[in-house]
Amino acid sequence: MRTPDGAKPEVITAKWKTALDSKEEHFGTIILDDEFQLNFPILSSPAAIPFGTTVLWGISNKCKRCTALILPFGSRGSVSNLGENDQYEHIFNASRVIKHLLVGQKHITDPSGDFVSHIGFTPYPNEDLRKLSFASAPTELFETAVEPGLTVSASVAGDRLVLFLSFQSPRTLFAAIEETNVLCVFLSFVGHQYIHPGDFHMWAVGEDEPYQTHCRLFSSSPKREGTWVGHTLLLPDEQPAFCNALKKWYSSNGDHLRSRFLYRHSLEEPNTFSPARFLAVFQAVEGIVNKSGYQLLTSDEFAMAKTILRQSLASVPRLDSFVNKLSNSESTSYILKQELPKILATADILPVFDLGEFVDRIFRRRNIASHGGRHLDYLGLDESLMPDTLLLSALYLIAESCQLGLNASVALKKFRSSFFNVELPFTLHRDAGPNDAPEGG
Repeated sequence: MRTPDGAKPEVITAKWKTALDSKEEHFGTIILDDEFQLNFPILSSPAAIPFGTTVLWGISNKCKRCTALILPFGSRGSVSNLGENDQYEHIFNASRVIKHLLVGQKHITDPSGDFVSHIGFTPYPNEDLRKLSFASAPTELFETAVEPGLTVSASVAGDRLVLFLSFQSPRTLFAAIEETNVLCVFLSFVGHQYIHPGDFHMWAVGEDEPYQTHCRLFSSSPKREGTWVGHTLLLPDEQPAFCNALKKWYSSNGDHLRSRFLYRHSLEEPNTFSPARFLAVFQAVEGIVNKSGYQLLTSDEFAMAKTILRQSLASVPRLDSFVNKLSNSESTSYILKQELPKILATADILPVFDLGEFVDRIFRRRNIASHGGRHLDYLGLDESLMPDTLLLSALYLIAESCQLGLNASVALKKFRSSFFNVELPFTLHRDAGPNDAPEGG
């Protein structure tokens, strides 16, 4: 619900109360621009709306009823430090930032509580999720339970793909919106680009009509040309592959969600190969690799060793700080050297480069990138950064495809075509065509 560039923001005049049973009324305006401001031009005193108050509802001909969550809700600066004229001007131009604004037939009595049963959104940039038009597609694409208490469904509204999350137990608005963000991480993976949610509609428990939900959490995506447009691993209407992959994705989110968020972050500008992107992809690969088989001691032995240290050196200053830093795992570089060949073998993909040397190189690059500052100023972006980032991204893609039961060869071919068929040092044993469907689809 952002205003187009150059257009004037939408302004709604409304009558507000700070509580349903209060007698006071305030008139103000909601300006729906990129700043999402709620202005109270005729407040008689800064104390008229106390700090921390949530404005519960407002009425206007256009809005019908709306519920706003406004944080923070205090004075701008300290009124006591302002001159008399400045204080007067400050009071009569009070402005607060709206975090969420729900527009619907009713008000939400407690907008900070658990009241959301369903939330729908459009993934952006949705036009890039697939090249084919949705005109001939069925209205309902799929519906599947991805984990206990959470169902995901998709449909086509006009030329837009709309996704819905249904909660068995009510969620807070913040938790519901965060769930849409998690789902967009999956869409970013299958779509080879950064995708964020927008155009929210939310249903409250027991209500049939949705609330149009304005949200400041996500910004509009920049225009992308020549990036990873249209190269999806699989499409929402490819059944049952999409639902199966989505379920497997959710089942492993407990262990891998941070890595997946990092990988999505690296896709914000796919053709920009920066140290920040390199580091995000490296951490994503590192986080998805199984480290459980590389403990130096069993969990019980490791706990016993820490207990003995604390008993033997009880008087040593900052001992706990040292003990808490102890690691019970082989180095990540050693684990990657052992695990990456296994992942590639599982995917039936043969590397035609020295994996050990590559791991050593990316760790040197990681150490430079993670330190930043003068290290990078001095070294600049050396010529190994772009191919190393591409290789790391390809390895992440292969590893995730194996976990989700997708054809890694197809994924790798689509990855290459995203970069104008860039050469990568892999041999595909299973020679899948670029248009072949992933396994299970």
